[in-house]
Formats: sequence, C-alpha cells, structure tokens
Amino acid sequence: MSRRTAPRLAALACVLALAGCARPDAPGAAGDAVLAPAREAWNVRFTVLDGGRPRARVDAGYMASYETDSLYSVLRGDSAAGTPVTVGLFDAAGRPSATLTARRVVYDETNRRFVATGNVVVRTTGARTLLAERVVWLEADRRVRAPGFVRYTSPNERAEGYDLDADETLATYRLARVTANVVVE
Repeated sequence: MSRRTAPRLAALACVLALAGCARPDAPGAAGDAVLAPAREAWNVRFTVLDGGRPRARVDAGYMASYETDSLYSVLRGDSAAGTPVTVGLFDAAGRPSATLTARRVVYDETNRRFVATGNVVVRTTGARTLLAERVVWLEADRRVRAPGFVRYTSPNERAEGYDLDADETLATYRLARVTANVVVE
C-alpha cells in the first residue's frame, strides 16, 4: 500500500463507519434498508381516526411499518402504475377538507405527524393549492409546514416563497421571501 492510498482508505473507512451510525429508526435515513419492517403491505388503504371521526385516509402502493421507540410507517406510491401516495384530510367535523399527494409519505403515529416528500401537491376544498418538495402535516396541531420553496395558489392570489407555515385548510399562512400576485376587490 502506498503512502497516498493509506489516507484515502482511512477516510473511506471513516465515512462508511459514520454512515452506519445513523439511527436505525429514523424514517428516510439508512434505517429503511437496515431495519427490517415489522409489517409490509401492498395496495394499502387505512384511516386515521380522532375521537371516532376520520382525520386522514391514506392510499398507497406499498407500506412498511416499523416499531422502535416510536411507531411509523413508510408509504410509497405504486411505481409500476405511476400513482403517488394519496392522503385525504378531514376537518374537525369529519368532512373532507384537502387531498395531499406525494411520492413518499412517512406517518409517525406516535407524534401524529405526516412527512410527505417528492412532488407534493395539497389541494383543499376551498380551491387552494400548495406545491412543494416537502410538506409536514402536524395532525394534532392542524398545521401544515413546508420548509424550502413553495408555490401557493387560491382563487384570488398566486404566491411563491419559502418556509410556509399554514393552517391545514391553507386559508391563513405565512411565507418568507415572498413574490405574489393578489387580486384586490
């Protein structure tokens, strides 16, 4: 082994060792491949209830559920059919309020949180639409957060910006570094 090769091999060994130190229960980390799921299912539909009323209805091509220090499920769309994961959201009265679609959704049952990634689209019954690469729906707080760049449209406005924080109907929201077109009546 030459003097030049030894430092490179040592650096590679350190990188590989650190990669193996990721929390195995961290959704989306190396844990998906390292930790075997407790359950797997294909062509899944399930409903999340709150006090007997629906809060979300989830349709996915594939689901892997993990039980570690928290309970979470990794959901993916049906890649063969080209369909995304679909999450139908319901308001406090149990009426449909919005639909979220994404390539991948992690549902953290313990913390009542959905994290959607990959071409995320949220459409509300109030004709509001949110486009982002990552959206976090905090079910218990009835909040939607989208770190990073987003596009938002409603019947009266179009906005682009960063780091959206909104109620789950997208009726009220905050954005950073905003560019918008608003119709004023």
